[in-house]
Amino acid sequence: MDEPRIDIVSDGDCILVVGQDRTKLRVHSRFLGAVSKPFAAMFAPAWKEGDALLSQFDPIEILLPEDNATSMRIVCAIIHHKNQEVPDKLSDKQVFS
Repeated sequence: MDEPRIDIVSDGDCILVVGQDRTKLRVHSRFLGAVSKPFAAMFAPAWKEGDALLSQFDPIEILLPEDNATSMRIVCAIIHHKNQEVPDKLSDKQVFS
């Protein structure tokens, strides 16, 4: 079975492969790096992911098997200014996950 894929942005250079169901979220590495020090470091040319961004045409995949796909989708929608994709209300559980 194919993993679900969600294009947060259709021209993203990075695909986050999230959770046990391996949900794929297509995003921009620069947006991730701007809000996260670990992502900023990962996408630097000295790391294999950063080098891959510079040397290949297709989006690179970043595996995040421990993360929650629904929560990561919301976070990515927020940082990519896709507010229409963010639920109007979130439960306490959703906020903390």
